[in-house]
Amino acid sequence: MFSKMAFENTSSIYTSDAYRFGLSFEVYSADRDPRCIEEAEKVLNTLRVRPERGCIDRADLIADVTIPDNTVIPAGTKFVKTWRIRNVGTCTWTNKYTLTVYGKSSGTQADWVSLDESVSPQQTIDLSIELPAPSIPGVARWEGALQNELGDSFGIGSQPYTDMFGKPFWVQIIVGPAPTP
Repeated sequence: MFSKMAFENTSSIYTSDAYRFGLSFEVYSADRDPRCIEEAEKVLNTLRVRPERGCIDRADLIADVTIPDNTVIPAGTKFVKTWRIRNVGTCTWTNKYTLTVYGKSSGTQADWVSLDESVSPQQTIDLSIELPAPSIPGVARWEGALQNELGDSFGIGSQPYTDMFGKPFWVQIIVGPAPTP
């Protein structure tokens, strides 16, 4: 729940003290367009404020177990990519966590799998997903991230990266000609 503290024709300040969390969100329009306030309120309504979890999700890539980068895979062939990942955070990963991969090149698609075992801090897990090589020869790339039960994504390392902590891990293949029957 957010409340407006101040309002003029073109600026507003909103606050929330939900969950003992203070947030200030200031909106200002240099050209005094009141639509700016309306659009900012739409953005504000998408924010999710929730209580502190008490632990941190972090991961490190230990190894590419299968399919090294630039492996040649025939067009249309399914393959299994496996990464060895270490939990370097303080949260235990449960079966409510997922491995999600996003297609980053033409002919690739997103997919996800749930973790099938719990991973305590400092433990490693081999995470595998089956992916289809695109039907058109060329370079294909997927980027992976983990997602916790709250929907927060995180990658490897601890530096912020776009909308998550840590950078994505990936698989990149060279799509070769389709096998001849």
